[in-house]
Amino acid sequence: MNGAHSLTHSLIHSLTHSLTHSFTLSLTHSRTHSFTLSLTHSLTRSLTERRNEDWMSDQTLMRSTTTQLPLNAKAWYNVGNEMVRGGDVVSGLEYLHRADDINPGHYLNNIGAAYSRIGKLDEAWEYFSRCAEVLLHY
Repeated sequence: MNGAHSLTHSLIHSLTHSLTHSFTLSLTHSRTHSFTLSLTHSLTRSLTERRNEDWMSDQTLMRSTTTQLPLNAKAWYNVGNEMVRGGDVVSGLEYLHRADDINPGHYLNNIGAAYSRIGKLDEAWEYFSRCAEVLLHY
């Protein structure tokens, strides 16, 4: 489990424990129960609102994924491709290179195409050649 996933898991476990505990206490301590439910509701609402921001667009969702799962090459690749398609090729290349660092050889064609879009043909040729070499040995 990575850090973000285990933090989420721990938070859910703690909330579940708190709710269970608060319901037990509610039999004898309704004020404690009310306070705990109110606190739990506020916390989960805040977490939901925060996560909703991540779902506003494909790009914000994928960027969020690169933060939560930094070794997910596909997320880095998806953000990079979206940036390249949107015209921010230089930033997109940073994400594509990160994807290639995580999962070498799988994104070479996309990196070459991005370099080609900004007129860096020598770099494009280098990545297209590396891609062809990988495909020959695949």
